[in-house]
Amino acid sequence: MAKRKASIGGKPRGKPRRKSWWHRLFHFIALPLVWRLMLVVIIVVLLYWQWSALVSWATRLFGWGLVLVVIALGIIGGVLWRGKLSSFIYHWNRWLGGVAFILTVWGILALFHVGGSIGQGIIGSLDFVGILRILGLAIIGIILVAPGACFHLVANSISWLGKRLKRRPAPEPTREPEPVFPSVTETPKPLEIKPEHSEVKLEKKPIIPALSQTEEQLTQAQRELKQVASEVWKKYGESPALVTVDGWRLPPIDILDTSPEVEFSHADNVQRAKLIEDALASYGVDAKVVQINAGPTVTQFGIEPGWDRKTKGIKERDRDGNVKVRMEEVSKTRVKVERITSLANDLALSLAAPSIRIEAPVPGKPVVGIEVPNTITSLVSLRGVIETSVFQKVETRSKLCLALGKGAGGEAVAADLSRMPHLLIAGATGSGKTVCLNSIICCLLLHNTPYDVKFIMIDPKRVELTPFNGTPHLATPVIVDTSKALSTLRWLSQE
Repeated sequence: MAKRKASIGGKPRGKPRRKSWWHRLFHFIALPLVWRLMLVVIIVVLLYWQWSALVSWATRLFGWGLVLVVIALGIIGGVLWRGKLSSFIYHWNRWLGGVAFILTVWGILALFHVGGSIGQGIIGSLDFVGILRILGLAIIGIILVAPGACFHLVANSISWLGKRLKRRPAPEPTREPEPVFPSVTETPKPLEIKPEHSEVKLEKKPIIPALSQTEEQLTQAQRELKQVASEVWKKYGESPALVTVDGWRLPPIDILDTSPEVEFSHADNVQRAKLIEDALASYGVDAKVVQINAGPTVTQFGIEPGWDRKTKGIKERDRDGNVKVRMEEVSKTRVKVERITSLANDLALSLAAPSIRIEAPVPGKPVVGIEVPNTITSLVSLRGVIETSVFQKVETRSKLCLALGKGAGGEAVAADLSRMPHLLIAGATGSGKTVCLNSIICCLLLHNTPYDVKFIMIDPKRVELTPFNGTPHLATPVIVDTSKALSTLRWLSQE
């Protein structure tokens, strides 16, 4: 092997230069532990050298407040040592609150003549003014440390005070004394003058006390509501079976339109059930249609899964000596639901339907529901749901009964709003969210007076809910401004 070359590029390779002793000393002093230790030693030496002068000066200037200063400096030093400088920025209010608390304690020490000249400057004088300054610093510290809690406390106090003022009985209007009318004596008149013309009648008119501004507004609102109600009665007419609650006439059921129900042929449903059974059998799935529930838009077929049977052939000889094969069942297991749900597209193809929905299983029933769209859809009216026994049963328990529509099997669906902590209506475009919302509002208007139910409607699009303006059940006109909606929701959450 060739020897390593001693030089690169024709230049001899030089030896590394050794660092000088002062360079190594400077590097040693620059170590974090060393310079911190040296700083502590210097501070201790200076304190020992001027200890008596420092103690007398600190006692005269700080007093017992020096302990508070040392604690504060220790906390700040600990934060700086851990490198958490961001806490001074993100929690600046808490730091300022801590300073206010330190000044409060320092002022209390000054009241007992142990706070030094700085403590004396905090309170100013040893009288009521100094105590007020200490209380002010304490309140400022509490506000800076917990601003949210202080805000809620003030808001709740103002709300409580407002409720107390509202509960105070209104002063009874003072009636002015009735004027004393002079007595009028009748003088005899000639016979040709009719006596009824000679009589002088003075009618005492009752003195009506002046209405306050709130009573005038209430009267104006009642007049507007009566005008709206009269327009409704003129449009639809009055029903003989009217219900009056608190002076309000609830709208009769006659103002709602009735929709004709479309009756589906039983033969068509039986034929489609046969197609479903044949389609499942072609894929080796044993199933049978046991229920047919015709709905307004879809028809639900209840499928009962069959059995998967395993058999084996046993060869036997008869008396003549001929060999015959006898099939014997070895095991029998229920068909899995997954085998039916995986054939959704194939079933839609066999039924010539755009799409089908499989509900596996149907709640409360031991069947698998296959929902097939109807060729002709029927209209579900609000009156048709209200007149069902399902809705009437829920209405007897609660005034906030909602008519939601009809299910896949044609059964009426009603719900109690008072048992719902929240209600969210969601769906794709054109799925009927607005129709459902309008049905809920109309259902509540039909069975409740403005004294029982109040609405706050928010419609930033100004399309769906603006027709309800003028309804007496509205607590405020329909809100279309988003900023006003936010403040309204905050007020409602406090109520």
